[in-house]
Amino acid sequence: MMRSKNNQKGLSIVEAITAASILSLCIIVFMTLQSQQEQRFTLLRKFDKAAYAVDLMFEELTAVYNPSPTQYGYPLVNAATTPSNQITIKDLSSLPSVGDQFVISGVAGTYEITARTALSGNTSVFTIERKDIASDSANKNLASTAAVNAVVRFTFNANGSLSRYNSLDLIKFEDTAYQNTLDADISMNLIKWGGLLKEHLGRSFVDDKRIIEVSTVNVNQPVDNDNDGTTDQIGGVDQFTTSIRTKVTIRIKQDNIEETFSNYYTNGS
Repeated sequence: MMRSKNNQKGLSIVEAITAASILSLCIIVFMTLQSQQEQRFTLLRKFDKAAYAVDLMFEELTAVYNPSPTQYGYPLVNAATTPSNQITIKDLSSLPSVGDQFVISGVAGTYEITARTALSGNTSVFTIERKDIASDSANKNLASTAAVNAVVRFTFNANGSLSRYNSLDLIKFEDTAYQNTLDADISMNLIKWGGLLKEHLGRSFVDDKRIIEVSTVNVNQPVDNDNDGTTDQIGGVDQFTTSIRTKVTIRIKQDNIEETFSNYYTNGS
């Protein structure tokens, strides 16, 4: 008499194949995740190394930043000058730069040098435009007549300003056409800093970023006139003073990781 074998142990071929497929899929997923984690870890280590290059960039920006404008001696208006886009300045110890800004005693407005003649003795003729009014204003000449011997005080030096570094694209450090659009000192730093970031991060890909951004921000600082480490109060209210600072942000995006590094520089006058 034949007996039915319903208690067979083990897996059928179909079950074995299914189990093997699931195991293979799990292994593939695990290996993929492990590879992605290793790639991310490697990239994060590259960012750690790049941070040293960023620190160096901030240090070198600090060295070129000049918050207290150079006055070029004790400049005075050479002769009474009616409103126009030119003015002759005397008693200059050296030649100011294009982009420098100044004010004139007795004349409203802040003026920027757009061109200037070489020093003749201690005198130069500035071509100027007013900077304290809207850029599309029709008349940017002197607001009123500048008196002879009126004091000229510089409020901004183009060469000591970090605004020249705004939008500097460090990815283009090998692009000679881009370099030629920059001042010589900025081009030199572009090549140096861009090369450092490439050394630490490797070459850049589409959508990667290595850029410097410069802006002016208002920063609230606690008042501590008695230097006791506690913010001074009036009527129980903490007291703060607002200072204008230059904020420099270095933005780096590599693959799917983006980091920003910021530093603040105190503005002078």
